[in-house]
Amino acid sequence: MKIPQARTNHSMCLLEKDKIVIFGGAGPYMPSVELRISYNDVQIYDTQKRCWLNVPVGDKLPKKRMSHSSGIMGGIMLVHGGYNTEGKITLDDFNLYDFTLQEWVNCTASTNGILLESQAKFGGVKC
Repeated sequence: MKIPQARTNHSMCLLEKDKIVIFGGAGPYMPSVELRISYNDVQIYDTQKRCWLNVPVGDKLPKKRMSHSSGIMGGIMLVHGGYNTEGKITLDDFNLYDFTLQEWVNCTASTNGILLESQAKFGGVKC
């Protein structure tokens, strides 16, 4: 696989001790449209083999975003919040990527039946 496009404000997590997972972010500023293009791709770098891996993502892609939060537990990556540059909107959704199934699952988060609300730009949650 080729090297991913340069980006900023993406998230980066460790998977299986030797793989670096990059999600989303924004590309270079484009003066013609006066914004940065957001990404919603998953990129994996294998530190042992020193190569980028092809990552199937299915057809349920989350919205493109930058400045979000993500974390991996087991074989699942949670992505929350961020900012979509094309729509100029702050996102407060939760998305799961299952590395075993190789697909995204849209989800909501609640505690005691109450939906959790986003704390804007960096995707923290109120508890």
